Amino acid sequence: MKLFCWFVAACFSMVSAHAVTILVADDQPAATSLIGKWTWTRKQNNCTEVYDFRADGNLLVTSGEEKSENLFELSADADQAGFYRLTITTVHDFGGKDCGESTKDDTGQTIDSFLLFDPSKSAFIICQQPNLSACYGPLNRAP
Repeated sequence: MKLFCWFVAACFSMVSAHAVTILVADDQPAATSLIGKWTWTRKQNNCTEVYDFRADGNLLVTSGEEKSENLFELSADADQAGFYRLTITTVHDFGGKDCGESTKDDTGQTIDSFLLFDPSKSAFIICQQPNLSACYGPLNRAP
């Protein structure tokens, strides 16, 4: 088990200064835990994103009006702080305004992010770096 701090933040905002210490169970590989649908709603505009991670490495994302087809890779192991590297490559961006209020076509772009799971692996936050300085979430498993 790894000990780390978990901060919950709104999309694209700085994480609050209050931390809650939790334990992360390593009983299930993170990649297996990630498979399935996850949702998050941006508080600033009440816009919902849905991430559908598939076992074959495909990822379908709906962000507001935008839909995209992507490929993803998740590191096999977390770093010492509990972060997993998530690499997402957008294969096709179908357009529309996303929850960040952008209409930019992201086709062909690759982005590295860092995931931090809660102990049950039923929620996670996504950070720009393997630290809590710029994160959003939590994303929760869709019913």
